[in-house]
Amino acid sequence: MNQMYSPSKQKNVVSRRSLLSSLRALPLAFGLPRALLASKSPSFPQGIYVAGVLTLKAGVRGSALAVFELSQKKTHLIEMGYGVHGVMPDVKFNHLYCSAKEVKGIKVLDLSTGKVVKELTLENGKEFCGHGLVDPKRNVIYFGVMDPATKNGHITVYELGSFKKLEQFASGGQYPHEIVLSSDEKKLIVANSYGASEMSFLDVTSGKKLAAVGTPTQGVGLRHVQRLDENHLLIGTSLTPDLSKITMREPRVVLLNEKTGEISEIMINKHLAGTPLARHHISESLSICLDKRRQRFAVTLPYNDAVVFFDLKGFKILGANKMLHPAGIDLTPDGRFYLVSCKTLDAGLRFIDAETMAEAPEWAVEQDYEHLAHGSFVPVL
Repeated sequence: MNQMYSPSKQKNVVSRRSLLSSLRALPLAFGLPRALLASKSPSFPQGIYVAGVLTLKAGVRGSALAVFELSQKKTHLIEMGYGVHGVMPDVKFNHLYCSAKEVKGIKVLDLSTGKVVKELTLENGKEFCGHGLVDPKRNVIYFGVMDPATKNGHITVYELGSFKKLEQFASGGQYPHEIVLSSDEKKLIVANSYGASEMSFLDVTSGKKLAAVGTPTQGVGLRHVQRLDENHLLIGTSLTPDLSKITMREPRVVLLNEKTGEISEIMINKHLAGTPLARHHISESLSICLDKRRQRFAVTLPYNDAVVFFDLKGFKILGANKMLHPAGIDLTPDGRFYLVSCKTLDAGLRFIDAETMAEAPEWAVEQDYEHLAHGSFVPVL
């Protein structure tokens, strides 16, 4: 690979939550004047979030990028022409990468205007998978890519700003859904969702596969990754599309020690989980929100209509909230609420009080489109 991939001496790649402070310097956000963004309600949370949505207008299905302006309780839709799967903000160049496997491409939006400035496409029918990793220190973005014919995965690397394709190498598995950096920033850790469903470790400079760790249970796809601490990752799972390989009926969160390779499963009580095959798509995955201040994390169960809370120390269930088909979840910038995007008609955004873990229905933001796509849900301001 090019020398630009060599590990940086600086610490910590910009995280999703740090985007909140970084992007406040922007004069505009998706064409919204700063004066509008600065107006404050005495108690309503601030911040702007984005998510891919499928729209339903006059009975006609469409797709868009939804921009949620929390302080105004408003939603703005940017028509995209396809269902957005992953949304990846790039603070360095004020861009938002929106992937969609339906058209096997990525649209890049200018965060200041909401306008598309670039479209990235793949050759030979390959398609983008899930969520990319923006690495501003190396000035690149990594995308998981899959060949539909073989299901084999690759990591494709583009230069930020210029959008130049720099490199491509094997992901070490099938359908690389999410990519994170190791704590020492010397390895890419890739959640491969199909086939053996492994977490693969790749050298960030050469792309060489260094190791792989699989799940104890067959038929579990590895999807959404959150860093718990310097040594551990929490991974939201899904069921694989191959019904013949499903040997479980209870969703779970996977805990990975990236230093030792040890992997374990955190089970979710059956009275909360139920039977995921009974409703919706079996490939839908669990999203995770870490709340380190309160020493807990929340998990969405889209196919079981619940948000479940776990203690970070002993991984015991603290409680659950029934909610219609929850998908993406994040803390509001002030840390007062868990903000949950729901995948059903008019479900919109739901707020859960972070102290009591009870829903706060007075803050709900109703929507007039069909559902949020794939749980892609990140803060941009």
